Amino acid sequence: MNNAEKRIIPLLLAVVLSGCGGGTSDDNPSQNTLPTIQVQDMALEVMEDKELKGQFTATTQSAEAITFVIETPTSRGSISVQGNNFEYIPNQDFFGSDTFSYRAKAGDLVSEAGTVTLTVVAQNDSPVTESIAVDIEAGSETTVKLNASDVDSEQLSFLLTSEFEKAIVQQPESGDDQLTISVPYGVYGEDQARFVVNDGQANSTEEVIELSISVPSSTAEGRLNEYELDDFNVEVLAKTADNRIVTVGRKFNYSSGPTQHLLHVHGTNDEIVKVVQLPVSFELSVQRLVAHSNGVSLLSVRDTQAQLITLDNDFNITKAIGFDISLSDNAQTEYFTFYADPQYGFFILDAGEQLSLVDFDGNVSKFNVRDIPDSPIYKYDIQALKVVGDKVYIGGGIFYCVNQCQYGTGNSFFALTADLKTRDVTVTDIGTRYIGDDVAISDNGNLAIVTFSEIVYVDKNHKVQWREGLFENRSGRVVIMENGDIVVSYSGEKKITVSRYNEVGQELWTTVHELEADTIEMQGLAVNHFGDVYMNFLDRKNTNRGNEFTPHMLMFDYSGGFQAAVKHDITSVNLSNNEKKYQVLAGDNKLVSIASGTDEQNINTSYLISTEVKR
Repeated sequence: MNNAEKRIIPLLLAVVLSGCGGGTSDDNPSQNTLPTIQVQDMALEVMEDKELKGQFTATTQSAEAITFVIETPTSRGSISVQGNNFEYIPNQDFFGSDTFSYRAKAGDLVSEAGTVTLTVVAQNDSPVTESIAVDIEAGSETTVKLNASDVDSEQLSFLLTSEFEKAIVQQPESGDDQLTISVPYGVYGEDQARFVVNDGQANSTEEVIELSISVPSSTAEGRLNEYELDDFNVEVLAKTADNRIVTVGRKFNYSSGPTQHLLHVHGTNDEIVKVVQLPVSFELSVQRLVAHSNGVSLLSVRDTQAQLITLDNDFNITKAIGFDISLSDNAQTEYFTFYADPQYGFFILDAGEQLSLVDFDGNVSKFNVRDIPDSPIYKYDIQALKVVGDKVYIGGGIFYCVNQCQYGTGNSFFALTADLKTRDVTVTDIGTRYIGDDVAISDNGNLAIVTFSEIVYVDKNHKVQWREGLFENRSGRVVIMENGDIVVSYSGEKKITVSRYNEVGQELWTTVHELEADTIEMQGLAVNHFGDVYMNFLDRKNTNRGNEFTPHMLMFDYSGGFQAAVKHDITSVNLSNNEKKYQVLAGDNKLVSIASGTDEQNINTSYLISTEVKR
């Protein structure tokens, strides 16, 4: 081998060795590292009952598209993924911590799991309640439970946002879910109130308590108590503060005149529980009996001579005094009219327009005399009296006459106001066509008059406010309720009409009750605190023995609906026409009257007739 060939061989070897890649690993690192994909942990917050929207992110050297999947779902909510967006919705009312994990993918690459820690921040939830419907009878009360719930609190308060118009309810105490609702008698129909529930931070939606008020059913029980005395005539009656009925009458001896005045005390069922003989002079006529705080007092009069007898609450006689009641110069004693007041005593009005007061000690004081009408003779008839503050309000009939006083055309009605301090008296002739058949006085001094032809409403200043004609009235009665409404009942041929008006004369309702009766004479009318309207009347029949009367009672609810009727099993009853109004007592649930009648032997017998409202 020559020298030239020897030089070429090493050069070729070097080239070959160089082409076989004999360098180190650092010369091209990308040819030895695999691509990766990575995600990050996250900590996020969301409000209770709200949704959280977020995005996933990942880092990778891969050119493949990245997707995200849930590895471990949440335990206190729901998670959904759309592309690289996710939405977390916590369970309703949940607050606290929740987690989920996820992975990212790019082709065959999968990341390690990333953890998302979620803090659901508490937010107060409003309470939840619902409307309720309640049925209730007027005159009763009921307790209503208001249902409500609140996931955040057990201490809930019920607040009325509007009150009932008819029912009565108090704002409940904090934390109390009971409402006591009461409805007075005299109202009916639909009523509502609104309320919310509060948890200390928020109110519920406003809901409604729907109230349906029904009319309670009622009935009546009639009782008849006969005084076991022949020829006994019961004359006056009164009711004590503890609801005992007291009557006074005379037992006659026709050969020598009246011999005894007896006071009877009646028990719960009208039975006689005590009899007291009174030292009343036989020639005196019993005028009025009144119950007061110290017992009962009786005034008897003949001409200008009077006698006052007082008994204590155990019906022991504590006083019996005689005195003179001379009034005005032209007083005619047969034209005296009396009225008893439980606070002041006995008011007396004579034909000379002299008003006097006899107190319970027998002291007589006079009010100032005013001008009298231009008429030779006239007579007043007090039919109602009420003391309001310093004023005495009186209403009644006035008879204008020439030779004698009689009912009929030309008579009228008067309103009188007397001042207890100044003793001044104001009298006004109201000018009704006939004398007032009945009068009622309100707590503010207004007067309601029922005559043979109309009802007239007069204010305390003696001004007529309104009139309403009555059809076919033969006898009527009127009362004024506590709320000022006026109830009038009047009789026609074989029927009784009852109407209710408000203070401005608007008719609220009228009901007509047909009867099988010859002639109806109204006796008493009452409206109790239940709103029941009840009355008694006499059915007069003409017989061969003369006029015979049978007592009846009718009762209506406060909407005019018929409730009950009672017929008392006696006849031949007579009540004095001039005094019949004062022989009737109207209690809260009871109507009591006194009557006398004659049996077939013409022996005079007296009765206590009562009708009691039952529920």
